[in-house]
Amino acid sequence: MVQALDHTRPALARVEEGTLVLEWLEEDDPVVLRVVSDADDVEQAARSCLEVGARALVAGHAALDEVLVGRSFDRLVERLDGSVDREVGRITEAATQLVGEDDGALTKMFVDLKAQLEERLGALFDPDSKTSAMALLEDVFSDSSTKVLHTLRGALDPDDDATPLGRWRAELSKAIHEQNEAVLREIRDLATAMAVREARVDLWERSTQKGVAFEELVGMAFTEVGTIHGDIVEPVGRERGCDGSLVGDIVVTLSPDDCPTGRAAFVLEAKTRKLTLRKTLDELDVAMANRESTAGIAVFSDRALAPTPSLFSAYGDKAVLVLDAELPDPQAVELAYAWARWIVRRAGSEDAPEADARKVREAIDAAVHGLDRAMGVRRCFNTIRRSAGQGSDELAELVAEVRAAVEKVRSLLVPE
Repeated sequence: MVQALDHTRPALARVEEGTLVLEWLEEDDPVVLRVVSDADDVEQAARSCLEVGARALVAGHAALDEVLVGRSFDRLVERLDGSVDREVGRITEAATQLVGEDDGALTKMFVDLKAQLEERLGALFDPDSKTSAMALLEDVFSDSSTKVLHTLRGALDPDDDATPLGRWRAELSKAIHEQNEAVLREIRDLATAMAVREARVDLWERSTQKGVAFEELVGMAFTEVGTIHGDIVEPVGRERGCDGSLVGDIVVTLSPDDCPTGRAAFVLEAKTRKLTLRKTLDELDVAMANRESTAGIAVFSDRALAPTPSLFSAYGDKAVLVLDAELPDPQAVELAYAWARWIVRRAGSEDAPEADARKVREAIDAAVHGLDRAMGVRRCFNTIRRSAGQGSDELAELVAEVRAAVEKVRSLLVPE
């Protein structure tokens, strides 16, 4: 509440250049007094009271304006809803008159149009009338089908080299003939290469004691390689060794020229029975000790009997070799022989570089991989050789199938 306590001094409030100027104004409102009394700066507190009061007045006017606007908007919405409902009713009434199920204007028009179209299309596609569209289309299709049939017969004639099918038949026959000749040459070369191996297998199969025969086959195979190096290959299976046993079937003693430090040898064990890898390595340890050898190789007569999947596998100073009786591979023997000589000579040399040893192992692994692949190829060619006689018959059957297919196409294209 604003009150002028001293009427002798006039109160004046005015705005000058954007500033409110109050002179001789006194105020005893309890709320105002409480706010300014607690403030450190009385003048600033009075200013705050004026600012807050002014903002409250403005907010009050705005709230009042908002209520008035809301009421006006509600009345506008009610009038708009009424107008929309009236117009929707008019539109619905007009649509019912236009598309009514029985008496609508559009419905009647479509029914009349349907009747007229049925009448005209019935006359146009009458199959009994020679002037109808159906009769004209039938004549066109009949003439076109005759021409197409003639063209297809010429294009599908396998005996005419000028037609696509004739050229394809000639090219196919030529390609099959060339492939057959190439396969036959490979088979002849393979048969020649296998003649020596089959002679060895025949020798083993004629023996009444297969174990001894396979031992002789192993000795013969390693002797062929040992002769190149000047080594001595001795069958010692019936002689007792330094331990007093007969373990160790063949001993290969390296040439003195390759071992100046003294005797160096490796031992071979011929195996015609299935063994585990642990049992195989144990028997090689015994054979190496009995025959005073630095390395040992267990040679199995069949891949199914060996404890390893590869033709050659090395385990330190011991190894497993498969010398297949059906397809003996001299290269596998040469690899095993080279490995054994390397092991023996390396054991007698104290200054063998480790880098060279690593390179040798990598080379052996690559050779083993090649041997396994070569064995698979040889088995495939062996199968091809047994079935090569069926090639001509299969070619004749293929030509007959092509002819039958062409005849079937012709029969399907002939008009009934």
